[in-house]
Amino acid sequence: MINNTLPNFLTSFPRLTILITLLTVFASETHAQSSVSMTYSRDLDHALSETIQYYTVEVSNLNSSKTTYELTATLVDCNDGSLVDKEVQFELNSEAGAVINLITVDAASKATFTLKTTKIDLDTTFWSCVEIQLIPKGGSRSQGGSVVIKQLNPGNSNSK
Repeated sequence: MINNTLPNFLTSFPRLTILITLLTVFASETHAQSSVSMTYSRDLDHALSETIQYYTVEVSNLNSSKTTYELTATLVDCNDGSLVDKEVQFELNSEAGAVINLITVDAASKATFTLKTTKIDLDTTFWSCVEIQLIPKGGSRSQGGSVVIKQLNPGNSNSK
C-alpha cells in the first residue's frame, strides 16, 4: 500500500525537500525588500551661505497598506578629499514645524517632512552629510530606506 502523505513523500526525496526549503527562504528574502523610496530637494529660497538650510524629503510608500515609519538621522562621513567634513546641527520636522521621529504614509501614497540644518562654523568651507533612515514600525531595516543629504557650506568664500 502506498502512503502518500506529504511528510512521507518529502522524506523519500531529500533533494526535493532541500529545494523547497531554499525556495521558501528565497521567497521570504525577496518579500523583505524595501517598500519605500525617498527623494529630497533643497529650499532654494535660502542661499548656501545662510546659517539655516531646509531640505524637503518626500517619502513614497510602495506598500498596499498604510505604513508608519520610524525616522532616524545621523551625521555621516562624506569626505571626498576636496574639503573637510564638519558637523552641523539638524532636526527632522513635520510640515507644521514640529520635531518628529515618525511619519505615517497612506498606501501607495507620498508624504513629506523637512530636514533643517544649522551651520556651526560660518567661516570655513566644508561638507556636511546627514543620513536619514526610514524603518517600518515593527519591521526590519531591509524593508526601509535611506538617503544621504550632502550639504556644501561655502564659508566666507566667493560663492556667497
